[in-house]
Amino acid sequence: MKIIYYFGVMNSNKTLNLLTMSYNYKQRNKKPVLLRPELDTRTSEVKSRVGLSEAADFTIKSDIDETLVLNIVQTAKLQGGIILVDEAQFMTPTFISLMSSYARKYDVNVFAFGLLKDFRNRLFEGTKKWIEEADSLREVKTICEKCNRKATCNALENDDHVMVRDTFKKNNDNVVIGDSAFHVYCQLHWHQKYNHDAKLY
Repeated sequence: MKIIYYFGVMNSNKTLNLLTMSYNYKQRNKKPVLLRPELDTRTSEVKSRVGLSEAADFTIKSDIDETLVLNIVQTAKLQGGIILVDEAQFMTPTFISLMSSYARKYDVNVFAFGLLKDFRNRLFEGTKKWIEEADSLREVKTICEKCNRKATCNALENDDHVMVRDTFKKNNDNVVIGDSAFHVYCQLHWHQKYNHDAKLY
């Protein structure tokens, strides 16, 4: 078994990669168990922005039911031993720890797809736990909107392309879901923009 965390910025086609993986396993007569977080209220499906979608088998709530986690892993074991997790950064550390423990016990593979950092350029708590539990990390790449470097940072901007005020708050637990106001940059251009836009507030 293996636990792999696939990470990338917004618009890097993480969910498309997940759905492609699901399709490929089905072609080999294995039915992956698809998970999504309840926190993502945009859809009840696992859906890529290119239009492809698949029904989620389980929607994971913030309050963790260990019996449910065990049921997910046992279901996956019967269907080919594959669990695919969408928007994995929103899973709680408790859920990730339980999922990883049961996956190892039942010899089930877990492939989680999510963001590395939020729009303030800080690691998600869920991401930190995936990194701790994962056997390997794999980056889903795309390029910076300002240059041809690899994009590693997400920015939340208003209609005037200025970073929103919450970006500059030191202690803020707000979770913003969606991609209409998100932009992606390399570290150089994210920090240039941060330092410039911070002066406007």
